[in-house]
Amino acid sequence: SGGVYLGGTGASNKLEDYESGTYVATMTATSGSISVSSTYDELSYIKVGNLVTVTGYLSVSSVSSPVGNLFISLPFTSGNSFKYQSAAGTKFNAISGGSIQDMWAIVFPNEARITTYRAVANSVSSDAAQYMQSNSDVRISVSYYTP
Repeated sequence: SGGVYLGGTGASNKLEDYESGTYVATMTATSGSISVSSTYDELSYIKVGNLVTVTGYLSVSSVSSPVGNLFISLPFTSGNSFKYQSAAGTKFNAISGGSIQDMWAIVFPNEARITTYRAVANSVSSDAAQYMQSNSDVRISVSYYTP
């Protein structure tokens, strides 16, 4: 029953779902904790059909011994197949270690989060969370498929 037709009147031209808004994002670790500043904890999203795009800026207010992968929440669960896996564009600032770290951010199937790894030589390491500290921040841009 609702929807709008774009570029024709056939079933494949019908757009039945459009939504835009913000949500309060969280950053978590495999263990330990990461708190996001309440001033910089909202990300924006646009959902058109089955495609979601999320953008924004998060700032860490405090950490307590974070270890392992770094996870950033998303507003919707991704599609349940590896063909829907997406890479997220992320830029981290003020992370510990005193050097620039290359981070890989991935939306895996059937998850409502970005999983972040640290690039190491010819591989990736599941230790991105330990590089977060108070005042670390991240800029995010990702598009992914939802069921």
